[in-house]
Amino acid sequence: MSDILKTGFHTSLLSYALFFFADYMRPGFVSITFSVHWFLLTAIIFGILWTFAADRAKSEKFLGRMWRWIWQLVFGLLLFMMVWQAMSSAGDLRIFVALVGFLLPWIVIRLLSYER
Repeated sequence: MSDILKTGFHTSLLSYALFFFADYMRPGFVSITFSVHWFLLTAIIFGILWTFAADRAKSEKFLGRMWRWIWQLVFGLLLFMMVWQAMSSAGDLRIFVALVGFLLPWIVIRLLSYER
């Protein structure tokens, strides 16, 4: 069950990033048909269910942590570049908002993996 939830999470998150980027590059390309944020909602749901179903010892292996770090870095850099381009008229606030976008994947993963 954990593998299915993990696949759903990664597929939804990757689909969200790709469709959001496609809609960012060509406005209306995706948003005319459906909202891209449905992928984000499914990624959040799959992520929450996966954290409850995941075996803690298995998820703490080095390779798993390395892949998680790589995904966070890739999505952080992608968000940084997108926010940097979108906030061109924000002046000095631009760097702060772009850094928040870069740190967002680390914050989300930390919140999802928080032990109760």
